[in-house]
Amino acid sequence: MPSSGVFCFLWDDPLFNPAADSAKKYLDDPEFIALRREERLLALELLYIKMAALERLTVKWEESAGRHCWALISVLERAEIDREILEAVQIEEEVNSMDPDFSFVEWLREYSEKQHRAREQ
Repeated sequence: MPSSGVFCFLWDDPLFNPAADSAKKYLDDPEFIALRREERLLALELLYIKMAALERLTVKWEESAGRHCWALISVLERAEIDREILEAVQIEEEVNSMDPDFSFVEWLREYSEKQHRAREQ
């Protein structure tokens, strides 16, 4: 739908539609004008719905990141962890960040699944 939603706004632009010149004859048809207007409004409505959903998702992710960061810092402030261990973890994080095949999200998903399976046994 995204491509057709965008295309409905650009159908009469020769850059995006080589047949735009011949399409101009439809601009006088009231039924076509109403249909085109309805399609544009629907595309805008879908765009705003998707934007609102992404904004809500962003707020949830930010809250989750803050919660996990708080928990991590709380542990780090209370536990005595050797400096070598902290440096090793930091180096591993940097290496993983540079690896285009590594995904922290995928790692978290796999880790969570493994923990879930371990709890079930």
